Amino acid sequence: MIGLSYELDVFGNLEINEGGILEASDVNGKRDGTVSNIGFQVFYDTRDHQFVPIKGFYIQGKYFTSSKLLGASFNYSKFELDNRYYQKVGKKQVLAANLYLANSSEGTPFYDLNYLGSKRTRGFDNRRFQDNAELSFALEYRFPITGRFGGVLFGSTGTVAPDLGKTFSSSYKNAVGTGLRYIINKRDGVRIRVDYGHTNEGGNFYFTIKEAF
Repeated sequence: MIGLSYELDVFGNLEINEGGILEASDVNGKRDGTVSNIGFQVFYDTRDHQFVPIKGFYIQGKYFTSSKLLGASFNYSKFELDNRYYQKVGKKQVLAANLYLANSSEGTPFYDLNYLGSKRTRGFDNRRFQDNAELSFALEYRFPITGRFGGVLFGSTGTVAPDLGKTFSSSYKNAVGTGLRYIINKRDGVRIRVDYGHTNEGGNFYFTIKEAF
């Protein structure tokens, strides 16, 4: 499936900490600005379930470019390729994998750069490592515990670089973690997610809805 897409983000009154990295740098988008991008998305989906897949592939490709005609403050383009695979490995256990790569051109505002953390590389402080390009891989083992409760074990590795070609020779950052799940909607499989990811710099807790990928 393929379709047109549009992105709009308006940033204003950004708080810059005195003496911080952002104050000392001259990054694009440091002040107010508008992201107004037009592009397209391509999907390939063979998953057996949208929220709690047990088997199948999910591949999503995106390409966007800014448009001054639509009020963009920045001139850049970007693409990403999100690849996911799910495989049942036991009676009710699932192995989930996610390979992600993305790249953006010069002129990308700092709040639209790629970064480690959040979903794919849980454990790192968000934007602790960020740049124009990202290449990361995550693996997750999901298993039931009792009743509505389930658990996960996960690990990931990833890096960011000025461009996608340099990600293959960059230093990779690793993370491991564990989590707890509680099903709040049995019909759709929607669940509360509590994770803890650990790296050589420390760790972070995550509390949200639905699986990381």
